[in-house]
Amino acid sequence: MFLKPFIKTPIFLVFLLLCGCASVAVEWPDGQITFHVLDDSGKSLANIPVDTVVFDRSKPPATYKVITSTTDMHGLAVVAAPNISKEYSYTVRNLAGYYSSGGLYQFHTSANGRWLPWNPEIEIILKPIGNRVPMYAKKVWQASLPEKDKPIGYDLVMGDWVAPYGKGGTNDLIFTLKRQFTSVTQDFNATLVLTFQNDGDGIQSVMTDKSGSTFRIPRSAPPDGYESKLILQMRREKGKPITGVFADPRQNYFFRIRAKTDGQGNIVGALYGKIYGGVGWDIFHSPTAHLHFAYYLNPKPDSRNMEFDPSQNLFKKLGSLERIYEP
Repeated sequence: MFLKPFIKTPIFLVFLLLCGCASVAVEWPDGQITFHVLDDSGKSLANIPVDTVVFDRSKPPATYKVITSTTDMHGLAVVAAPNISKEYSYTVRNLAGYYSSGGLYQFHTSANGRWLPWNPEIEIILKPIGNRVPMYAKKVWQASLPEKDKPIGYDLVMGDWVAPYGKGGTNDLIFTLKRQFTSVTQDFNATLVLTFQNDGDGIQSVMTDKSGSTFRIPRSAPPDGYESKLILQMRREKGKPITGVFADPRQNYFFRIRAKTDGQGNIVGALYGKIYGGVGWDIFHSPTAHLHFAYYLNPKPDSRNMEFDPSQNLFKKLGSLERIYEP
């Protein structure tokens, strides 16, 4: 008598399903993608293995599955997978003569047992490895700015703050922090300004290209176009979302330091480098700010070559969080 009304409830039916008392097969859509592999000149590349990772739900328990498909004479590789989730992760890696490249594709919707759009063509652009050179390459991780309201220099060759705050001797990057902050729940305003020591020094923005390559920006730093100042702002205003907290992962920079000029303002000597992933800063866990950014500095005067050889890092004693592996 007690069970009759209870059996009719939706909760009991769900209970049966979870216990396996009812046998209902849940099928996930099938997916298919065609990858087109090219070099950075637009030439299709044959016999290139493409590794694709999908979340296979064809049978419990669901697991990640790696599918490897090789491009044909037209540079095309078709990857089909039944009963999968909506994301494809793909990569071409460890290929002699090329930087690794890859990305993530997410289907929009599904219909009639298929993820849509069905069989989209996705380009994978491989950049040939060129002339890789030794560099000073380091991740500056949660470096505490020694003071606020005062210009503080950072020496990129020494990898440290300039004395008296560290072992550095040259003001390659100069940070000045101004902040009005009490609590993250209250309105606040902070500005971090990056400036430089010499006429001709500077920085310019460059966004990550769409190739998916681990070598994400042009091979050479530009000869001009450098700005003498970079201003980053973080604020919270009542009724508005907090802005400026996170660095855009697509953001990168070229920079020029230790510039020498002739009497007419022409650059006659300088060092060039790059920053991957923007300049991050955190005012919430520091009385000043914690800085984090990844930089590469070519030590050869006037060389604008930005292809770093990870096996020839000129910093020899970096911590695990400071090491750089990307070219």
